[in-house]
Amino acid sequence: MTMESDWVSEESPAGVDPYIDWWARVEQKLQGRSGIEFDRIPILGEISLSFSRFFPAMAGVPGGKDDKGLWRKSAAPLPIPAFAKRPADRDPVDGDPDLFAELPPRDRLHGPGPDGKGGLDADTVIVGVIDCDIPLGHNRFRDADGKSRILAAWQMLAPWGGPGGLQQEYLPFGREVYKDDLDALLFEHGGGSFAGWLDEQAFNAATGVLDNRNAGGRRGIAKRASHGAHVMDLAAGADPVAEPEFARRVKIVAVNIPDSSNFGAPGTFLDEYLRYAILRVADLADALWLRNNPGPRAGATFGYPIVLNISFGKQAGAKSNLDRLPALINDLLEIRKRDGCSRIDVVMPAGNDNHLQCNAFLEPDRGEIVELNWRVLPEDRSSNFVEVWTDCGPDDQSPAASLSLVPPGGKASDHPPVLGVAGHVRRQGNVAAVYCEKVGPPDGSGPHHFRYVLCLAPTYIETEMSPAPSGAWKIRLRNERDMRIQCRLSVQTDQQVSAGGPNNLRSYFDDPAYRRFEDAAGLVESESYPDAPGAINTDLVGGSPVRRHGTMNSSAANRAVARVGGYRMTDGRPAFYSATGRGRTNGADDGTLLGHSLMHGASGAPTAALPTDDGPAHFGILAAGSANGSMMAMRGTSFASAQAARCVAIALMDEIETGVSAREILGAQARLAEGGGSDNAFAPAYPGSADIDQAGWGRLASPIRYRVARMGER
Repeated sequence: MTMESDWVSEESPAGVDPYIDWWARVEQKLQGRSGIEFDRIPILGEISLSFSRFFPAMAGVPGGKDDKGLWRKSAAPLPIPAFAKRPADRDPVDGDPDLFAELPPRDRLHGPGPDGKGGLDADTVIVGVIDCDIPLGHNRFRDADGKSRILAAWQMLAPWGGPGGLQQEYLPFGREVYKDDLDALLFEHGGGSFAGWLDEQAFNAATGVLDNRNAGGRRGIAKRASHGAHVMDLAAGADPVAEPEFARRVKIVAVNIPDSSNFGAPGTFLDEYLRYAILRVADLADALWLRNNPGPRAGATFGYPIVLNISFGKQAGAKSNLDRLPALINDLLEIRKRDGCSRIDVVMPAGNDNHLQCNAFLEPDRGEIVELNWRVLPEDRSSNFVEVWTDCGPDDQSPAASLSLVPPGGKASDHPPVLGVAGHVRRQGNVAAVYCEKVGPPDGSGPHHFRYVLCLAPTYIETEMSPAPSGAWKIRLRNERDMRIQCRLSVQTDQQVSAGGPNNLRSYFDDPAYRRFEDAAGLVESESYPDAPGAINTDLVGGSPVRRHGTMNSSAANRAVARVGGYRMTDGRPAFYSATGRGRTNGADDGTLLGHSLMHGASGAPTAALPTDDGPAHFGILAAGSANGSMMAMRGTSFASAQAARCVAIALMDEIETGVSAREILGAQARLAEGGGSDNAFAPAYPGSADIDQAGWGRLASPIRYRVARMGER
């Protein structure tokens, strides 16, 4: 049995995120058994950009300088399969080696011909979709002539190089295809016609969406359903006959990012892939605007309005703009506003972790020790992580709480809490680690936080490495301050690496007072329903520190994005998995004594809710499958987010002023829908209202109309 003396303290690698350091020490060794050769791409460093960084000589473009800091290297690498990386001998001769990417040649982008005709309409709205396994030839993403509505698509892990052997030296990994490429491939693989039967497998291979040649190549599109197909159909798919105006005006810029087999079950590299993808969507959309508007006028808004759906996220984190991904989004919005550019409205899901027992609040008094069991399951082939956050001032040199991690069967007396040191890690070999970091805003002012990251190796390992014991690990926290403190604990996301692949078993907080099921039947809701006088906060019944309030997606829990939850269409109840915000800052909703403050751009609730289930017996909602003509039912707040992105795109088509954010657009629509009374066709179907902590300002009707009826519908 281990003792606290078995742990060794050392400095953490400077500038390297704890998850990446753990990946390099543990996960990479396990991943190496898959036979995939990985190379390294720089992780994005600090942001410094202007609209004209790729067009410094363009007359009339605001900014007028070429800020290259955007793509500067950072301390840690991003793993890329070798087949997807640009060969070293093809690096641009005249390029800056510290730059990530340049834009494609101007003539590769869709625009007017030499006679000035053609190109994009002035009233175009760009919908950006960042997802996995998006089928680029699907008929829902084509116009009435059978040509593509997708203007550009980057396949991050496709074999490097363009279709037909074209070289793309400006792209360091993956492959991009553009509208003219897609139209040519649709014609070629459609039997010499845009209206013919499409050889989808050959088309998908040619675009790089499907790769059967390389170990680690993307093959999800070969299945009957894909997350990316479903999301993009809900966000921007259209029948050009039934929805001609939508199909004409709404165009698509897509990024096919890797799935969790590459970015890691806990999202180790997810933020970095997403940061690359977000900036690429913005760059391509702006380049398309300049291609179609070669003579911009002073004082005009530059760029098409952009709605960007990102149906990803993580559970643990700062849940504010202190996280790297929200920080980039917030900075990008501010910079575009500064430079007179069009808005990018980002829409994200609230998350599906409501009932996964992954969020807890502990509030020890002065000198008090509190404990919480962290249950890790047997035969789990993924590492497990918990983050513990406490508040501090900018001058505080140590966390407010000391911490120890007691293994299953261990004695608490053998593991007294140890005060963490910022920038250090305590390790027990490669079985367990506790990192300590101080986190604060870049300018060093205002409130700061200390973060512990607790790491455990998989409980099942087929190598000489030692697995972590399964069972209840005890997290012990002692208050080191002279007053009561609040410790926020989150179990990090643990995504299935691949369907049918090795077991990824989500660990959870195990507290006997936590109520998962009602006495009669069914899962306990976060709030009693409907939200009316006499309603109670069911999350607080029993007094467990494990709460559903606070489970909202960390990547979306900030005011830079619109956050979207899900509900059932039959009775209007929130979907049982749809995550809950912390709610009111006085602690009345999350059950804390000290409450919380919405610092650093944090948000305490979703913006709105859209349907994610047709009903208790009809899980999910219908949208495109992977293949032309197919439809699938899939569930989750990813698909509520995609519908919300469509609502925003439609509002922009209706010429709502582009300075109004997606949060404001969806909030106004939700308040109207919930408060419409008998004059609103939507309201009577859903008695009462849903609580703001789970449904935001209210529930919106889906903007999608099913093309086929589900069983039992009339």
